[in-house]
Amino acid sequence: MKEGDNVMNGQEYKDFNVLGMNRLRESFFIEEEQIKLASGRPAIQSLSGKWQFFYSQYPETGHDTFYQVDYDTSMWDEMQVPAHWQLNGYGEPHYTNVAYPFAVRPPIIPSENPTGLYKRIFNYDSVTDEMVHLRFEGVDSAFYVWVNGQFVGYGTGSRTASSFDVTDVIQSGANQIAVKVHQFNAQTYLEDQDMWWLSGIFRDVKLVRRPQNHLEDLFVQATLDSDYKEGVLRIESAVNSDQVSLDYTLYNNQQEVVYTRTDVTDRNVVAQIENIAPWTAEMPNLYTLVVQVKGHNRELLETVTQRVGFRTVEIREGLLLINGQRVLFKGVNRHEHDWERGRINSLQTMKDDLMLMKRHNINAVRTAHYPSDPRFYALCDELGLYVIDEADIETHGMQHTLGWNKLTNDPAWEAAYVERAKRMVERDKNHPSIIMWSLGNESGYGVNHEAMAHWIRQRDPSRLLHNESESFGLLQETEYEPVKLNDTSDVYSSMYTSHASLEKLGKQSDLAQPHLLCEFVHAMGNGPGGLKEYMDLFYRYPRLQGGFVWEWIDHGLRQKTVNGEEYIAFGGDFSHEQHDGNFVCDGLLFADRQPSPALSEFKVAAQPLKVTHNANGRFLLENRYDFSDLAHLAADYTITYQGELLQSGLIDLPHIEPEEIRELSLSIDEEELPEDSFLTIQFKLKEAVEWAERGHEVAFCQFRVGQKSQPHPQSALTVNQQKNEALSVQQTMGQLRVTGSDFAVLFNTHTGWLDCLSYRGEEVIAQGPRFNVWRAMTDNDQLPLMKGSGRIGDYWQEKQVHLMEGTLMQFDYQQTDEGVIIEAKHMQAPPGQSWGLDLTTRYTIDADGRIGIDIAGEPFGQNGSESLPKLGMQLYLPDQYERVTWDGLGPAENYPDSQLAACHGRYTRTIDELWTPYAHPQENGNHMGVSQVTLTNQSNFGLKIVGEDLNFSAHYYTTRMIDRALHPYELVKQPQIELNIDYQQYGLGTNSCGPATQEQYKLKVEPFHYTFTLMMTEEGD
Repeated sequence: MKEGDNVMNGQEYKDFNVLGMNRLRESFFIEEEQIKLASGRPAIQSLSGKWQFFYSQYPETGHDTFYQVDYDTSMWDEMQVPAHWQLNGYGEPHYTNVAYPFAVRPPIIPSENPTGLYKRIFNYDSVTDEMVHLRFEGVDSAFYVWVNGQFVGYGTGSRTASSFDVTDVIQSGANQIAVKVHQFNAQTYLEDQDMWWLSGIFRDVKLVRRPQNHLEDLFVQATLDSDYKEGVLRIESAVNSDQVSLDYTLYNNQQEVVYTRTDVTDRNVVAQIENIAPWTAEMPNLYTLVVQVKGHNRELLETVTQRVGFRTVEIREGLLLINGQRVLFKGVNRHEHDWERGRINSLQTMKDDLMLMKRHNINAVRTAHYPSDPRFYALCDELGLYVIDEADIETHGMQHTLGWNKLTNDPAWEAAYVERAKRMVERDKNHPSIIMWSLGNESGYGVNHEAMAHWIRQRDPSRLLHNESESFGLLQETEYEPVKLNDTSDVYSSMYTSHASLEKLGKQSDLAQPHLLCEFVHAMGNGPGGLKEYMDLFYRYPRLQGGFVWEWIDHGLRQKTVNGEEYIAFGGDFSHEQHDGNFVCDGLLFADRQPSPALSEFKVAAQPLKVTHNANGRFLLENRYDFSDLAHLAADYTITYQGELLQSGLIDLPHIEPEEIRELSLSIDEEELPEDSFLTIQFKLKEAVEWAERGHEVAFCQFRVGQKSQPHPQSALTVNQQKNEALSVQQTMGQLRVTGSDFAVLFNTHTGWLDCLSYRGEEVIAQGPRFNVWRAMTDNDQLPLMKGSGRIGDYWQEKQVHLMEGTLMQFDYQQTDEGVIIEAKHMQAPPGQSWGLDLTTRYTIDADGRIGIDIAGEPFGQNGSESLPKLGMQLYLPDQYERVTWDGLGPAENYPDSQLAACHGRYTRTIDELWTPYAHPQENGNHMGVSQVTLTNQSNFGLKIVGEDLNFSAHYYTTRMIDRALHPYELVKQPQIELNIDYQQYGLGTNSCGPATQEQYKLKVEPFHYTFTLMMTEEGD
């Protein structure tokens, strides 16, 4: 069956009512390994590869008859297919989040509409009794096709497939295909997803060869009976001839036949399958259905195979159940992205991504905001991930122009909406991993959604519907108004809901549907903060069934400066004045697919086990899997103290069913362990699985244990009165110099701050420590190209926090038995403001060169900032002290609201390794819970800082440099190391697109006091 079989005039791309011409009705997706022709000939021939290409800024290309076979294209360039032309030297990538890249007056599109012409020659060995279909898996955005000079068809819908019957125009031997692609068409108004505007043939092009009589469509619905014990197999087939019969054989994963039926002419078959192994994300059991298509005389025409997974998805008593069990979605939103190829992912890249997700306890994917490459879903079936398959619809740019509902509630656009739903569902309907169909994203609400939902429910009642737009008005931050869902969504769904508002939703008992966060914890830059508290709510309230992190990967593009230095490009790095900056870099992976610290944080937040250490000293283990016991895991433990291993061993895991809690058998004598020892328990795979090696850590936990009192390193410093008397103090104009036998400390008496520390004439501290409250703004503090948008960084700058300076009020010193004591009082305040902090800093210098620093602050004034980015001291060391060892949280960076993945231990890194390579430089590399940190040179000499519960970070760049840079290439390594020894930092939050930092993680302006000691160290002592 074809659609729109009429005469082409070349202006169809301007008409939103013309969805396609001569396109075949979409049917189930067949990959090469799924189909075998009786003739032995390959069923699928790829036309991907090098094509001739001509680019024009306008639809009027000057090559009106380029599709003719004898048209001279010898001077054209070459273009790889699949590819985006903007990433191959034609035009430029353009990033917007919300706004359309043209004036909004649907269906009008720009007259400057870049257009690409493609041609190639291919060989085909024609057979008379075969049908041949030409299939485009993805073309952005509208395209016309000719074969051997004959018009074949026209297609729209960039992320859905278009197939054309070319049987009558293809010939044996050499053939020529020509394609004309427009960047914009009238339906571009439905494709305003948050991503780069990239064009061209970006998915595979194929010839699909079928017998004259063949299987046109196959719909396999494999569910469980009402007791969830037996399988119910429903097979709906469509063939193009009544002379065809079908043989069905179902194999389990041991290749044993569990069902067979032959000579079937019924188009609908239902069978009960006993002793079924259900499919879930935890146990993705798959069966294989083999369909043999037989001719009139029972001769074999073709064989088609389809993987099958038995599972039931339903809403019952307000909960979403899979196979009768409530599940918790620990998911991600996934755009298709490659930092060099745009929206083109190889099969291996897709598999690598999914295996990485599995290794980080991710169990679900939302295909934001369009259907993925069709090969993606089979990988989800095999590896085990739940999928929300989303239609290629977003009209976000309508929100602030013509209104959210402008197109969605306009019946004239109904066919365009419904067609996108149809083509998604028909292509992907046989994948057990897909548990919901989503009607699109950020498109308002209207009758066209209702039409989509009506069609989908009739076609596929086995799955649920998701429509975030319907829940849009469900929850405001100030009040909660329960609403009844219409017929377009089976779940409530919201984005970036705050913890407090989500808890209100969790407590609602009068709603018949569960709630999902289709987007949450916006993973932009350094963050997200607050992930733990979201997970706590998901476990506390059953109707909150998880969420999908925004998003999987940064969409940065790999570029080079004029000097050849590589960097990650984002909005604004090309010539377009309209853009949304680095908002495109908001993933758990960096653009080069290296995991960010946020991915490790998510892994721990989502881990399927929880251990608690109760007041009686018992350890309780909770199984948080939905379906699995713990038979596949082994556990071990270590006990360490100040980096030294005290104990280790294996743990016998009890049999624990999902959601059960049992005591963990672990015999340790805390009375014999030093205070501040750390018990770490790891849970690892006993055997290798497809997505991870044997020994892969699935979960870990850590507890502070031990009761035997131990002196803290700082309190253990002894006073040597005799040596201290030998200290020399000299005061000259503007300086105070304290000298010991082999060191000297210099203070500036004008500023009241320590200026430098030297040892045997060699500089150890070049400047500082000086009081500091500023950090380089994170993307959650303040977006670099969207300043003034009301985030906390804007507030701090309005209060001039970044300009706070110290005014010396008093400076005194005295020599005592403890050593030389220096006390400085400062007023730390911003210019033009009447608020600040009164600081008292006390230095105690002993004869061994140890400098104890005690700093206390009191707020004063009115109309001041209520919070600060950080509180601490900043000092500078020569760059030779590049080796850093610390006792504290690590190994990756950690912050007050993002420290789940951090583990107490002793770590060693270089200064370079402490840098986290965010696409936009910002605050990074902080470590909390630090009792000591040492920076040493290659001779193992350096500076040690000792304290309690300190924060530290160290970089070759100053805070100001980082704060001013848009890209890493703008940073120039300094000959000094900036070392921050902080009392506290403000939490990260997710305010780049989501809630601000939670109240408990804000650093309030209030009295504070902390201490630490500086000392020189040799040979790592």
